[in-house]
Amino acid sequence: MFISGITDIICAAIRKQLLVTLRYGDDKLDRSFHPYHLYVASTDNTLVSGLQVSNPNKPAGNGIYHTFNVHLIRSIALTGQSFSPRPDLAAIPQNYKRLICSIAARGRERA
Repeated sequence: MFISGITDIICAAIRKQLLVTLRYGDDKLDRSFHPYHLYVASTDNTLVSGLQVSNPNKPAGNGIYHTFNVHLIRSIALTGQSFSPRPDLAAIPQNYKRLICSIAARGRERA
C-alpha cells in the first residue's frame, strides 16, 4: 500500500474516531490503535500518534500512547468500532512541523 493510501485511511479514522488495525515493521500480528494525530515531524518523518489499544506482538505495549512512522506501516484497515479520545492524550505533539489531520485541530500548521 502506498503512503498516500495509508494517510487517507488514517485521516478517515481520525475524522470518524474509528479504531484501526495495522501491521507495523516486522510484526507478525495486527495491532489495534486509536489514531489521534497525523503529522510531519521536525525530522521530516510522517508520523501517526495515538493510543495503542493492543499489541499481541508485545503485550506489555497495550494501552499506551504510541507513535508510528507511517513509512513502516505495512497494512492498515478501518474497523467499525468507534472510540472517544482520552483528553490526557489529545494534545498535539510538540515535534510537529505540519499537522495533516488531528482530533485536536485539523489542518493547523506551524510556520
